Amino acid sequence: MYKYMVLSSVRLKLSVGVHLDIKAWFNGNIVNWDQVKVSPLSHGFSRGSSIFEVIGIVPTPRGTAYVCLEDHIKRFFRSSELTGIKLSVTEEDLYSALIELARVNNVHKGIAKLFAYYSGVEFETVPHNPVVDVAMFCFDLEHLGIRDQDLASFSSTGISAFRKVPNECIPSQVKVSGLYVIAYMSMMDALTRGLNDVIMLDIKGNIAEGPTSNVFFVKQQSVETPTLRNILPGITRKMVIEIAGDLGLDVIERDIRPEEIPGYNEAFFTGTLEFVRPISEIDGRKLGNSCPGPVTRLIIQKINDIMHGTMNNKYIKWFSFV
Repeated sequence: MYKYMVLSSVRLKLSVGVHLDIKAWFNGNIVNWDQVKVSPLSHGFSRGSSIFEVIGIVPTPRGTAYVCLEDHIKRFFRSSELTGIKLSVTEEDLYSALIELARVNNVHKGIAKLFAYYSGVEFETVPHNPVVDVAMFCFDLEHLGIRDQDLASFSSTGISAFRKVPNECIPSQVKVSGLYVIAYMSMMDALTRGLNDVIMLDIKGNIAEGPTSNVFFVKQQSVETPTLRNILPGITRKMVIEIAGDLGLDVIERDIRPEEIPGYNEAFFTGTLEFVRPISEIDGRKLGNSCPGPVTRLIIQKINDIMHGTMNNKYIKWFSFV
């Protein structure tokens, strides 16, 4: 249940006034994080049109590093292109700013969040004053009271009653705030059912993804995951597919129906913060004899070796050192 425990604990700490002595990057300047403000009447807030990215920061033997920073920045610009939000910064600007922000905040293991949004007060569907603000925040997990053991639990999940918005309505590769209302509703419903995560289906009834994660299923030595047709092209998903291939596992991307779940031995989510999170059960049905199962455990161990062991030159491409 860590993801939502973590988010709840963060909300609690901020609500009781705990002072976070961290800096933010706002339109080209390093400022105190609480100086970045936005009106509820802004287009980004009231219309849900802001775009965003979340990027992991990890300790490695070669020093603190962002994971797949360039890929995240490129996806941020892709979201900008798809939503028509024109950015006044370049990819190089954001790269340099994020490296600086991690240094300023002395982050060793944490996350960065970046946003672009129409900040002016607007009452129309399309903003009359299309001024775009860009804000970035960088947190060490320790600052938020998040411990390693909070990131090591299993997922008890189920199939959501809410369907993923089809690609024909909003492109699945865009990370825009309004699109995540479905994820919020799905997760709220899951919590009322005693679950700590949820799997959403697409409009055709195929398995799509989790609220903020991609999902994989394991059958013997085969690892299967939904196609990119109607899911976010997760960056950790791409990493895991490469790692699984390097481990000699068969990787299959295909449409997966929920009625196929009993035929799998293992399942797991992938995401920015947790990398791989084993799924222990789906709608009360246990998967296999242990959690994590042997294949999931093998992938987790490989990721740990990449992050914390002697870094193979094959995987150095994933890291941008602070």
